[in-house]
Amino acid sequence: MAVDPEALQRALRSQFPAPEVSPNSSDWMFELVSIFGSNPFVNRERDVLRLAEAPVSRLKAEPSEVRVGVVFEALNEIIHSQAFHFKIVLKIVAATLLRSGVELNSLEAVRLVELVSKPQLPFPFKAILSAIDCVPRTPALVTALYRLRGCVTRYHGEPEMKEIHERIDVLIGGPKEKPVTPAGAWSRIVFEEVATFEKKFDWHALLLHARSLTQSTASKKWQSKAVNLASRIGPAEVLDAARRWLALGPTPGEKMIQTSEAEADYQKGFIWVLGTLGDVSIAPDIADFAFGCFRKIPMIGAVSHRVGNACVNALAAMPGLAGVSQLSRLAGRVKYDVARRLIEKAMNEAAERNQVSRDDLEAMAVPTFGLDAAGGRIEQAGDCEARLAIGRDGASLTWSREGKTLKSVPASVKEEHAELLKDLNRSVKELDGQIAAQRFRLERQLISHGTCSYERWKQWYLDHPLVSHFAARLIWEFEDGGETRTAILWQGGLVDWSSHAIQPSLEARVRLWHPIRSDVQTILNWRCWLEDHQVRQPFKQAHREVYLLTDAERKTETYSNRFASHVIRQHQFVSLCRERGWKFKAMGSWDSHNTPSLELSQYNLVAKFDVEFPEAEDGDDESTTAHGVYLAIGTGRVEFVPLKVAEPNNAENGPFGIRLPRKFLGLRRAAALRLEEIPVLVFSEVMRDCDLFVGVTSIGADPAWNRDHADDPHSPYWQQFAFGDLNTASENRRTVLESLLPKLAIRDRCRLDGRFLVVRGDLHEYRIHIGSANVLIEPGSRYLCIVHGPGDTAANLPLPFEGDRILGLVLSKALLLMSDTKIKDPTIARQLS
Repeated sequence: MAVDPEALQRALRSQFPAPEVSPNSSDWMFELVSIFGSNPFVNRERDVLRLAEAPVSRLKAEPSEVRVGVVFEALNEIIHSQAFHFKIVLKIVAATLLRSGVELNSLEAVRLVELVSKPQLPFPFKAILSAIDCVPRTPALVTALYRLRGCVTRYHGEPEMKEIHERIDVLIGGPKEKPVTPAGAWSRIVFEEVATFEKKFDWHALLLHARSLTQSTASKKWQSKAVNLASRIGPAEVLDAARRWLALGPTPGEKMIQTSEAEADYQKGFIWVLGTLGDVSIAPDIADFAFGCFRKIPMIGAVSHRVGNACVNALAAMPGLAGVSQLSRLAGRVKYDVARRLIEKAMNEAAERNQVSRDDLEAMAVPTFGLDAAGGRIEQAGDCEARLAIGRDGASLTWSREGKTLKSVPASVKEEHAELLKDLNRSVKELDGQIAAQRFRLERQLISHGTCSYERWKQWYLDHPLVSHFAARLIWEFEDGGETRTAILWQGGLVDWSSHAIQPSLEARVRLWHPIRSDVQTILNWRCWLEDHQVRQPFKQAHREVYLLTDAERKTETYSNRFASHVIRQHQFVSLCRERGWKFKAMGSWDSHNTPSLELSQYNLVAKFDVEFPEAEDGDDESTTAHGVYLAIGTGRVEFVPLKVAEPNNAENGPFGIRLPRKFLGLRRAAALRLEEIPVLVFSEVMRDCDLFVGVTSIGADPAWNRDHADDPHSPYWQQFAFGDLNTASENRRTVLESLLPKLAIRDRCRLDGRFLVVRGDLHEYRIHIGSANVLIEPGSRYLCIVHGPGDTAANLPLPFEGDRILGLVLSKALLLMSDTKIKDPTIARQLS
């Protein structure tokens, strides 16, 4: 017999009554009734949400309080409605709204739990528990959760009941199945300290949450819970403990091991907790921890890339510019490619977010440390006074009482003002790091083609208590109304080299002056002005070497051999590369070849300075350290390649990932650009770096090399470099000495003779090579080995710039040898007899 479909539908509907709601119900509820009231067979979540897409979408766009109100209304209808199928619909809709990011206060959370604490009803328990996860655990909420636990029975299904019970247990008393236990030296110290805290359980909950972060960045939900867990402890208490724990470094007491995966889970999550709190005062501590994570363990790698990258991401997510400031510090010191790219990306995104250039962003982000216009900060501690200041050698902290300078920190300060002392010591460390970072940033701006307005420049450079320490001693270029002029700050105003005052307009564009853009007379005028006014520039600017293309380089077209065939000390070279922003990893007797490179992103270029393994004879163990690292390496050509196709800065790979020697991979190298195509400023600065690398790290600049390596095959090279012809930097040094000597007290004892500074002592006459600072005793040209110790005896001389180590050595040795009868060092005195 044929079945009438409509009759069947009517019969079934008689078994499922249509929902009836109160006349006072909201429009949302009536709309849901109109959609599902006559359709009792829709009970799958995807079908419910498909049919209710319009009202649910509108609800999600409403404020949180509106969505919370609809949730309460839906739960009340689940309790009172006679239509079971409509209860299921309301359960799905309520769960969707709860997961849409509603914000509940403590009272609403208690009301919500109490409302659904009724047995055998289809409430969205999981969504409810997720929504109250971030709400503080008040006694009333804990009591309500205990009551709810008893209402969730096997009616809901054994597996679901068990899962809901476990989640309630976690909310009430913390997870039982995942105990927080130490995973390494760092977490062991942390847990030992946590065990003594009054809020021990809350700390365990926070650390467990930290460990739960599996992604490289934290979701908003994860961050929200982190903030709530930290608020139960107190943000100030969390930050105070964090500073102690971050100061430990990632592997306290264990310098030569990497962080384990389990330990990294704790550290990575804890870093994100700190970043989420939004207190920018912790940014320097996170950056210091990142330095520890990116520290390289010989033959192994970084201590922990995972945690270091988390530090970078957490700093980038911080509000304001404090995180950017620390990223700028990291950018100058971190050498790992992945980390550098992550930092660069974070910095570029921050610049885009603030709608400024990278140069401007870094200038904006420099902290002031509470320093006044004179570069000092005064703090009172009882009857004592502390002064934090910027000096020639970096940051300093001095204590005084009643105007008298004290030799050390007073005991009363240690006992009664421990927090202030801790803050000042932290500021000294951070200020020291920023001083080095800002000096390097400003010097790198010489190669930048960017400018900023005079108004911003004055705010970020001249009026900034830290940056002005350098900016006031530098020469700036002002483009104003179609005219370009150079000036320096002198006695509160800007003057040109003739000491005439200039006043740019607010719209003038400003950038650092580079001598390559001026004629020779202007350069000489500025050099004279600096020397006459005894202004010591933070780095060479007016006296900066300029490197122009030679005929030999035009002939080779794509590379320069100007600094090839030198033998350099690898460890010093690695350090100097790091200092100058070049990427290079120490090479040894394993598959380790890589090429020193400098990325010039503004110009889409990479500069490369080839280096090669030494040709050691079989059985020559003296050419490497105990770890197999080469003591000396050889230099080769300098070339430029496009940034986007530059080869990786590591050992070369052949097909299928097989590593091959460089000689088999010449065709894979990115095509070098013609040197004539390289901007003259870029070419000059890169060649200057290479000249510096050779001049400072050559074995010929080491006075002890010839003595300690008597049978070394490189002895002829050492002799040639130690006393040979001067390079560009050395010629420039000679010019500086020529103008400087008449102003020094040693002028009657010294004279210039070709490539030597000749010093007349009481015992002998000495010839100091201006390029290497090596010394010959006359008559007889006997070599005098003087190994320079710590300190700079020429620091107080009126030098026109800082940073020329060889110039300092030449003058230091001249000061020493002019009084050779007073030399007490037995090693030197023995050579003079």
